[in-house]
Amino acid sequence: MPEIPEEFLAFKGPKMHSAEWDSSVQIKGKKVGIVGSGASAIQIIPSIARDVNELVIFQRRPAWIVPRPQFSFPQWAQKALETIPGVHWALRASIFWMYEATYTLYFTNSLVNSAGQGYIGF
Repeated sequence: MPEIPEEFLAFKGPKMHSAEWDSSVQIKGKKVGIVGSGASAIQIIPSIARDVNELVIFQRRPAWIVPRPQFSFPQWAQKALETIPGVHWALRASIFWMYEATYTLYFTNSLVNSAGQGYIGF
């Protein structure tokens, strides 16, 4: 049974879950709200966007992703990467192995996943 968020139970207009799509509901020219931004929304939104008058997307909570490291290399590191043989390869290898070591972050309920979620406050 699909879960309808409690906040939407009082909504008077037609409402449906993507798992129980009702094609008899006419959405052409209407204001439509989509709750969620996951796999179903990715399929539904482009298929109805041109037909509706207004499309509002509600994201309940953002998808959990691993923080992305953003930094600039200092000048000395740039020079080392350009001139010292093997430094570029060593950097790429270290990045590869770092991601291999954190692979289990992407498995729901894994020990590493649980620890990672706690680290960033979820």
